[in-house]
Amino acid sequence: MDFPQQILHECEDNGCHKILVDLNAVIADEIALIELFFIGEKIAQVLGNKIMMAMVWKRESLSDFLVDVATNRSARLKVFETQQRAEYWLLNKV
Repeated sequence: MDFPQQILHECEDNGCHKILVDLNAVIADEIALIELFFIGEKIAQVLGNKIMMAMVWKRESLSDFLVDVATNRSARLKVFETQQRAEYWLLNKV
């Protein structure tokens, strides 16, 4: 579960503070609830409010749970069903 660290390093290396991640191939129901909790916690711990992350993923209660865990710990993360909406949020959110 070192992807948040990889994202942070890539963003720092490229001087960016916003990222779009496409998770359409990932089925949330196949991830245990406790795993989603730890992923959300790790995203918040590593990225915090330094990196703004938009995720393109089918919105459902489990993806919302991940976002709740991360944002309750000061992460800037949101899930969108389309890339267009995710890009809009990243480009227009300060």
